[in-house]
Parts: sequence; C-alpha cells; structure tokens
Amino acid sequence: MILLLGQSSDSPLREVAAELQRMGARYLFVNTDIQVLERWRPGSEAVLSVSGHSLPLEQVTSAYLRPFALEANSDGEREAVGTLLAWADRSEARIVNRPLSSLPNNSKPLQAQLIARFGLRVPETLITTEPQMACDFARVYGDVVYKSISGVRSIVRRLSGDRFSELEHVRHCPTQFQRYIPGTELRVHVIGRAVSALQITSDCDDYRYAARDGGVVAATQVELDPSVAGSLRALVKGMDLLVAGIDLRRTPAGELYCLEVNPSPAFTYYEQLAGVSLAAGIAELLM
Repeated sequence: MILLLGQSSDSPLREVAAELQRMGARYLFVNTDIQVLERWRPGSEAVLSVSGHSLPLEQVTSAYLRPFALEANSDGEREAVGTLLAWADRSEARIVNRPLSSLPNNSKPLQAQLIARFGLRVPETLITTEPQMACDFARVYGDVVYKSISGVRSIVRRLSGDRFSELEHVRHCPTQFQRYIPGTELRVHVIGRAVSALQITSDCDDYRYAARDGGVVAATQVELDPSVAGSLRALVKGMDLLVAGIDLRRTPAGELYCLEVNPSPAFTYYEQLAGVSLAAGIAELLM
C-alpha cells in the first residue's frame, strides 16, 4: 500500500496520485479524516482509521508526505496525524521525505551549513537584527539580496538604495542578507537517482513571483556535468532525502553556488513552466 498524506487540493499530490493510478498501483489518499484505532506497542505497529477504513501501518510500503496546512478538526485527528508522522521517521518503508530529514529547511542558516559540508559553495551571508551591520554588509559586497531565515516562503529581493531607510525594521525581525550571485539560475530536481535540471530566465529578482510583478520567466531543460549531478545526488542522500528541489546559480566564471535545498518541492510549477514530467518519477520511486 502506498500512502499519500496531504490536502486533496495539493497539486503535487494530485499529480502523483494520477500517475500511480495510471501505473495500476494501490494507494490511499489521507487527509484529516483519520483516527487512531490501535496505538503502537512493542512488536506491533499502530492501526489507523482512514475515512472509516482500517489501515495497519505495517502494510504501508511507501509514503509521500505533504502535510502542510492540514488542519485537524479534533484531538483524535491531531493524534492520528502525529502518530503517522512519528511512524514515518522510523519506518522501514520508503518515505518521501522523512519529517526529521525535512526539518533543516525550517532554518536557512542550518541548511546552509549542511550544504557547505558537502563541498558546495554558499553565498556570503549575514543574519542580523542590527541595521548598521546590514548597511556595512551591503557596502562590502555591493549587490545584496535579503530573505526570510525560516522555512516559510518569502520573496527574495535585492537591497536597493531606496530601501536602506527601511533597515530599521530588522530590529524586530531577524533577516538574512546574502551576496547576490550573478549568472545563470538553475533549478534541479533530484528524484531518487534521477537528476532533472532547468535553466531559468527572468527579469525579476524572484522568478516565482514574475507573473504577479509583471515580469517574465522562462525555463529550458539542460544537462548537468556528470560531476555536478553526482555532487547533488550526494548532497540529497547525505541529507537523508529521496526527493529534493535545489536552487543553484552558476557564475560567468563557472562557479556553482547552492542557494537552497527544498525537501518538498512544488514541482508542478516547473512542469508547467518547462513542459517536463516529474510526477512520474516520484510515482515510480514510491512503487
């Protein structure tokens, strides 16, 4: 049994479910209509009730977890979701991705340290609540971007001259500043051993919001050097992930910088942008 956890409106989950159905796989979509029938005990896995049907967790062979924005309606539902996530951290089933392995994404500074341990470059970074330190950092590196330090998505912006007067706000919100890396933007999805790379072209600081900001964005599929692909596979494996979306920048001199590793990428955006298929790879991994 393959388990899909998340909101039924989540497009990555829907696409993976469609691929599993096309492949004839047996899967179960789980949202918050879930209760614990039997709690875990030594030698026996928990048994859940999903939409009124019994689900012994020992029968689950793989799971795709996207529990974001799930809103449990009762203490029983909260217990069941917690039981399922705890099971996912220690189960021998194939989990995409284990909750504990995904946690570093909630702290960009921690994730940057993990990325650097695998030999990938990360931009020079300052995290501060001191406006003067932010000013000094910008004077040293010239072109600087700023973003959230948490796992909550934020819009990446360049620190333009007219925004220096607003730096007083960082006193109340720890903010991450990084040297802007000029060059080519790459988005790489690692799915098991498969590596799919896109080159992104946009006139916006954050291409994800190009449509909203009146900008343009385009993507083309590219082949990575085998050594680079190997390094990214090693990074993802070393972070105990099976699937990841990796943001990179390649400078005109050919230096590669890793900006972020997303353990639960919203890959459907990139499928639509570049006409590639990624859901099938995740479905095959689950099978």
